[in-house]
Amino acid sequence: MDQKHSGKHFFSDAISDASEDRRPYFILRTYSQGEKLERTYINDNQIAFFLSGKVKSVCSADRRIREVCSGSAYLLPKYSCIYGVALEDCEFLVCRIPEDAERYDRFSLLRKYYTFPPDYVYDFKSDSLDIVPVVDEYIRLMKMVILSGITDLRFQRLKLDELGLYFKSLYPYDALARFFYPLIGSSYLAFRKFVISHYRSYEDISSFAASAGMSLSTFSRFFKSAFGTTVYRWLDDRKAENVFRDIVMTEMSFSEIADKYGFSSQAYLVYYTKKHFSLTPSAIRKSFDWGV
Repeated sequence: MDQKHSGKHFFSDAISDASEDRRPYFILRTYSQGEKLERTYINDNQIAFFLSGKVKSVCSADRRIREVCSGSAYLLPKYSCIYGVALEDCEFLVCRIPEDAERYDRFSLLRKYYTFPPDYVYDFKSDSLDIVPVVDEYIRLMKMVILSGITDLRFQRLKLDELGLYFKSLYPYDALARFFYPLIGSSYLAFRKFVISHYRSYEDISSFAASAGMSLSTFSRFFKSAFGTTVYRWLDDRKAENVFRDIVMTEMSFSEIADKYGFSSQAYLVYYTKKHFSLTPSAIRKSFDWGV
């Protein structure tokens, strides 16, 4: 964002608040075979180290089913929605990337080592990193620390810095550039945070702009720079993702889904999904049968 003008608007540009500072940087996640899994907290950038097992997953950005196996690290960009089912018992070590790393744009130097082609599209699976032996040992020790009940955040922050040194020392810079692509160049951070935190509260764009202390034209300009698309298209994409998620991940009836999202009828839900996904709700649900 143009920092010279950010003071005019109502959204905050604070690095963090006290409640965030108390959250751990590392947590263990385990899932039993057949258990559905979903990323529920999307306001952090996270690194997920897949320690054991296999999952069938889908990212709402591309809606493709993938089988993902242990042995790799995956970047889960802020605001991305990923869900699926455990094909085997699974275990993950999830690392929260602190907000100051994004605020001070510590990843943009990676552009010096890799030139992204004009049509480059980030893919959380193909742009993952293998867990090399040194990192594997580091993860083993972190797991022991967590299971021992050591939760001191100062210690965890030191371990986070240690992880950063391993990344820089053990992986090629071009691989790191692709892995951290969503974090390279974090302009408009405060504006993006404001939009993500509040977009569900407003039914029309004019009210949304007013809540940010902006004219509609200024809000639209900021939005296009921050998200690469128009306000209307972005909001409609978020709605489509949520509709898609409820079709795939819940047992809600289609009439219940239509009611939830304010469609006038179940027939309009069919029209909506055919427009966005080229499939009817029943075809989407059938094609994403999670049977293990």
